[in-house]
Amino acid sequence: MFGDICSFVTFCSLNVLNLLGRLDSGVHHWAREAERAGPITEEEEEVWRRGLELRDGCQKEFSFLRRMMKREPDNLFWRENALIEQKLFDRIDNVLPKRYKKELKARILVPPSKQVKNDVAFSKRTR
Repeated sequence: MFGDICSFVTFCSLNVLNLLGRLDSGVHHWAREAERAGPITEEEEEVWRRGLELRDGCQKEFSFLRRMMKREPDNLFWRENALIEQKLFDRIDNVLPKRYKKELKARILVPPSKQVKNDVAFSKRTR
């Protein structure tokens, strides 16, 4: 699953930078930019479909973990895994064009002093 997420994020990032697809709001003449709004080929469409499914799966898993956090508020396992799912959701959603973006429901707000500094979630604890 993580490999699919990485390949989707990389694919979208590269294609948004390198290709012009369908346009959301057209070409911005004052900035000389165009916005990528979706897949062009059938291959891209399959990758985008898998990426959107992964993002929706992250939302379902996150919702389940939030329910478990309400049942057992003292159990840090549920909170840590919910934060991981929240981060995966954000990584996928951040590379998507505006028309495909969604809000994560019941987001966990983490104070800046407690945020994980690097991409590997909770690596400090495993050292």
